Amino acid sequence: MTSRNMVEANVAIFSALDQYCLQKKNPITNAGKKRWIASTPTTRAILKEASFESGISFSRGLKVARFDHKLDSYFFVIGLDLPVSNVGNFLDEIDVDGSLLTLALSELQPAPSASDFQVRDIVEYDDGNRNPKYTGHQASGVASLFPRIQCYKSNDLSIDETQRAFFLLCLADSNHGPAWMDVDLKETFASLSELSPTSIPYQTLCRSVFDTDPSSVFLALYRCLEALYAYSHVTQLNGKLGLSKPWDQVAELLERQLGWRPREESSLEILLRSAPLKHDLEEALDAMNIKLQANSDVFSVATKSIYQLRNSLVHYRPLHQQLNPQCIDWNRLCKAMCCLVHDAYESI
Repeated sequence: MTSRNMVEANVAIFSALDQYCLQKKNPITNAGKKRWIASTPTTRAILKEASFESGISFSRGLKVARFDHKLDSYFFVIGLDLPVSNVGNFLDEIDVDGSLLTLALSELQPAPSASDFQVRDIVEYDDGNRNPKYTGHQASGVASLFPRIQCYKSNDLSIDETQRAFFLLCLADSNHGPAWMDVDLKETFASLSELSPTSIPYQTLCRSVFDTDPSSVFLALYRCLEALYAYSHVTQLNGKLGLSKPWDQVAELLERQLGWRPREESSLEILLRSAPLKHDLEEALDAMNIKLQANSDVFSVATKSIYQLRNSLVHYRPLHQQLNPQCIDWNRLCKAMCCLVHDAYESI
């Protein structure tokens, strides 16, 4: 069990605020004095004992993180604006009291969002050195100096569900999502939360949510397909060798020991053919402004087109610089990719 020192946690928070104002050449007058965030004895066990399990930092003011205490999980969301009290039907919002605030600020260390003058107004108000009756700074005052901090609680949640929960929390944000995304794409994107949390790269999807470049979402969805490239090859190998190990473990072993990796373009085609959603492939091609010729194989054309687009986005060679992003309907393309990812994972 984690044993967190409450005094050290509070010192870290106020020392960071002291340093913030000092860097702006507007030092706090009671810097280094005894200061802490007021909390109640009934909630301090969480502050002292909660263990950090996982987190994603998108920037110094934009973070999600999970802490566990006994059978309860606490998901902190910093810098987002979640207008809902329940996310994914298993995360319920709770008030951020002094103990939870101290835990979040000391461990996740977000940058202040308030000005140095606003910080001084709050911090200089009182301290334990000059006031013998000082009981700590109010949590609401200290919280106002940082990006919005929210907390969602869940009970007895598997650690495997962490990244899925992060994905749902990021999607619930009402301020930072890409302005180019339409409602249909957002709803289809959210449907990926139904997939297995142990196989889909949710962290990559989380980061793409906050990118203003539409191609980032496309690449994140491509990586979801890429994660399955070895499936058909390894499944066949397992059958021939009579192995019973999970395919992803065998694929990892082959790459580590033999340096083997599946060829991307051919593996993509095998994957698309194994989960044939012809309509979504046609949608993807139309979104890329690619017209199918009579009697052409939609699977082959879609594979080549998707793979070439991926190369144009990640490589910087003359061959790949012919792409005109303005010719692509990113909403339709990414929606089609979401459907392809969903079907591919469900079939496997």
